[in-house]
Amino acid sequence: MQRDRILAKIRQIELESNRHSQMPLSGRIKSHFQGQGMAFREVRSYFPGDDVRTLDWNVTARYNEPFVKVFEEEREQEIMVLVDVSASMYYGDYSSSKIEKSLEVLATIAFSGVSKQDKVGAIFHAQGLEAQFTPKKGKANAFRMVDALLRFSPKQEKTDLNEAIKLLRKPVKKGRILFVLSDFMGQTLDQTLWSEASKNQSILAVNLHSPSEGNLPKQGIFGMLNPETGDRLWVNGFSRKTRNRWQATHDAHQGAVKDFFQQKRIPYLVITTEDEHLLAFHRFFHMRK
Repeated sequence: MQRDRILAKIRQIELESNRHSQMPLSGRIKSHFQGQGMAFREVRSYFPGDDVRTLDWNVTARYNEPFVKVFEEEREQEIMVLVDVSASMYYGDYSSSKIEKSLEVLATIAFSGVSKQDKVGAIFHAQGLEAQFTPKKGKANAFRMVDALLRFSPKQEKTDLNEAIKLLRKPVKKGRILFVLSDFMGQTLDQTLWSEASKNQSILAVNLHSPSEGNLPKQGIFGMLNPETGDRLWVNGFSRKTRNRWQATHDAHQGAVKDFFQQKRIPYLVITTEDEHLLAFHRFFHMRK
């Protein structure tokens, strides 16, 4: 990682979180995952524009007119960030790597949590657990997690997000919001495990992606290395057929990952290494209103 550039970006994220403390990212997250970190207060008559997800069907049936549940935000919420630190996450282009973009997202979530008095924790995972940070409040905790990822050197190269989800599928008393930051490469996701995990918490899957991954340069013969398996492959970039096949394989994988999370009704967001991640989050929440 380019440490000075990343540190400057993190400092900017911290300042922006303080500046926009009236409606930080964590506030958008809570309003999106209605009911997680929200305490029931009362029911009232339905008004046009109310979220239909809050309809109280029992009261509605009893009085033969629509009623909605009214919630109030609990003072604190537990937020966990699962960061894939396998070898493929260290791939990138001239703008940044996927792990650098993950660092920006982690910093945004952590500092937004500070302003809302939320407990934020993190897990760094490759084929196995690499590091774990218990959810805590405060700016010192946010800096500790961000600094740890900035300095991090994983011991493992392969990916096993299924093992990571096993660590996070146990029920949490007040509910939890779980961000999964990964490129979702190198494995098949276990349908049963992810279904169980999504029942106990609200999950947002964030696919970190580099646009150059699907595009072979048009001229040249390239030696390609799979960073997680060590397999090497020579690819002929002069061949249009080869380039098209490479793009098709890449697109099929991306489509399969998207389909998996849509089938599980787990919110899914793609952030590229070229994206301004905060804008990507806000567009995502706006589209899902």
